[in-house]
Amino acid sequence: MSFAYAKLYGLPQTGLRFFTVYGPWGRPDMAYFSFTQKILAGEPIEVFGQG
Repeated sequence: MSFAYAKLYGLPQTGLRFFTVYGPWGRPDMAYFSFTQKILAGEPIEVFGQG
């Protein structure tokens, strides 16, 4: 949609997509949350496939 708008009106555009949001707004199922919890609890981190 932004590409079409930029083409129609001759405006330069730059789009950024942040795939991972860190901090208090991050999703609780993200790896860094579970890794931190397991490290602090002294539990092993589950590794899938070939790691």
